[in-house]
Amino acid sequence: MTDDGKRYSMIKVSILEDDTRALGFLSTLLDGSEHISVIGSYASGEEALEHIPQHQPDVFISDLNLPGISGIEVIRQVKAQFEKIDILVLTMHDEWSYIMPAFKAGATGYILKGTRPAEIIESILSIRNGGAPMSPMIARNLIKELRGTKPEKQAETLSEREKDILQGIASGSSEKTIAERWNISYHTVHAHIKNIYKKLHVNSKTEALLKARNEGYL
Repeated sequence: MTDDGKRYSMIKVSILEDDTRALGFLSTLLDGSEHISVIGSYASGEEALEHIPQHQPDVFISDLNLPGISGIEVIRQVKAQFEKIDILVLTMHDEWSYIMPAFKAGATGYILKGTRPAEIIESILSIRNGGAPMSPMIARNLIKELRGTKPEKQAETLSEREKDILQGIASGSSEKTIAERWNISYHTVHAHIKNIYKKLHVNSKTEALLKARNEGYL
């Protein structure tokens, strides 16, 4: 029994995350929880779709922006085959173009990377107790959408990690070097750079550096 008085049987969890360091950290964190057992860790959507029929977790945690098959498509296929599996999105993407397709594909919860470890665990317990855990901004935008109003526009300010990556670009570092410095995958660095372009409304590293200097990021 947890502090809130609810009872939980052991929750079987599988995780899809292409950043192997993040996958290892999350697997270790969750498997060490009293109520959670990690039964599958996948670094690609293809691998997840191959093994989930065998593992059949209670909760499937999935990133969205993946090499190869997208997280959205993986969620859609998993939910189509196994309706009872609860799907929790864990991603860096707070854009509406990711949020709504994820829910339409079959996700029940949507939390952002950077969420405290204790809150990730609580989200898993919540989703198995019939809840729909969401980061605050995700929930706010969903309410606006259901009310028929335009979702709140996301702030265009750069995150701390995006600023770090900009500093790396400004110093002449390659994307591979930046990935090694911050212990993240090359794919994650590339995704951050795409977000930087989108937020600064530019199309190249040269334009990004110029705009970043003008706006005080460098």
